Amino acid sequence: MGTWDIREATSGDLQAIRLIMSDVYGAASAIVAEEKCFERAMSHRKTRTFLIGKEPFGVAVLSGEHLRLLAISPRLRGKGAGSALIERIKQEAKADGRDRLVVAAEPGNYFEPGIHESRTESLAWLEKRGFNETARNINLVVSLAEIPTFDCDYSIGQEVAEIDFEWISETFGRAIGWECRRACRHQGLFLARDADGVLVGFAAHSGNNAGWPWFGPAGTAEAYRGKGIGRALLSTVLHDLKRKGYEEAEVAWLGPVEFYEKHVNVVSSREFFVMEVDL
Repeated sequence: MGTWDIREATSGDLQAIRLIMSDVYGAASAIVAEEKCFERAMSHRKTRTFLIGKEPFGVAVLSGEHLRLLAISPRLRGKGAGSALIERIKQEAKADGRDRLVVAAEPGNYFEPGIHESRTESLAWLEKRGFNETARNINLVVSLAEIPTFDCDYSIGQEVAEIDFEWISETFGRAIGWECRRACRHQGLFLARDADGVLVGFAAHSGNNAGWPWFGPAGTAEAYRGKGIGRALLSTVLHDLKRKGYEEAEVAWLGPVEFYEKHVNVVSSREFFVMEVDL
């Protein structure tokens, strides 16, 4: 293993990062490079991005205990650069007081909810370095060709106030509230209210990977479930994505698979493996 030049990235490195991500994940990944490499997951968690190579060919993003992103250009794999980069990330995480390192699946800002099942070489590479599978997550790909329209007895709109974000964070968790703030910045947040204007549910796109047709997060207050609010919000968000010109949407890191299979046209599913190692 050689000696590698590893340094912390700045916003001035964004174009180089976009080229690396395009090389590894395809051209569409460049759209979300700035969000993944320089935006926080939550307000209390710092995002740090590292580059390897004098002319960068690899990138890693550390946020708390999460390795949000690791990408090495294929033409330079097998030379020890990936090992050197991940060792640097481990050192930085330990210095920050972390006792484990989790690959991807970072609530609040994730590129993917794990390592995709098709990346068998990446999974084997991580296992060789002591990482173990701790969870699996599923994304569903949904056709937008024909989207059912569902009505409910609640108004759905996009007007939002700070108290709404506070309610979402208190009810569904800080990470969900953070994602909803990002969705709102990209005009992707929809809210359901009762006749008195009380917020009872929400759904969004652009909560993660803004610029991609990703659905989520979404939630309905427990006392209001079973009243058709969730499916009405789902339909509203998917129609909005279709108006933006997308043919498919991805329902990311979901829980109730049956809910989506019942109400929309699911064309495929994608499974992801969450990997972690003790430090």
